Amino acid sequence: MASRLAYDLSIYEPREAGVKAQQQPRPDLRVLPRPRRRVSILSRLITTVIIVMVLGSIALVLYQNVQLNELSGEITMANLRYQAYESEYQRMSSLVEGKISLRNVEAIAKERLGLAKMDSYQVEYVDRCDGDKIVLTEEKGVGIKGLFSQLRLAWETLKIRLDIQ
Repeated sequence: MASRLAYDLSIYEPREAGVKAQQQPRPDLRVLPRPRRRVSILSRLITTVIIVMVLGSIALVLYQNVQLNELSGEITMANLRYQAYESEYQRMSSLVEGKISLRNVEAIAKERLGLAKMDSYQVEYVDRCDGDKIVLTEEKGVGIKGLFSQLRLAWETLKIRLDIQ
């Protein structure tokens, strides 16, 4: 029997009763250390940079979420304050409208001030159909006297317009 360890099929052959199976020598097995793979400095550096970039981007995303949450809280608080101010404005507007309503003004005029509605006999109409007229109280001066009066009048008008004392 030609025996090869990998293809030894003789162990499956029928044996004769008197013949003992031949014991084959066991191969000498021992654990050999794995050869160490040399890792270059460049590959370690690239790996480290990639890890730092990934961790940095994770930290940046977390920081942005924190900022977003803070700003959302501030917006919520501002909206609540706005709603409170809006309701206060509505309340005050209705209060002011109630105080200056025509009924309230009329009641205050009657009760506190003692006023009453006008009767038709209390109304007096003024007719101004004659047109506008100008009436001078001073006579116009002639010559130097008139010139000085005109300059004085212009000076007074200028003082009034410029509010000079």
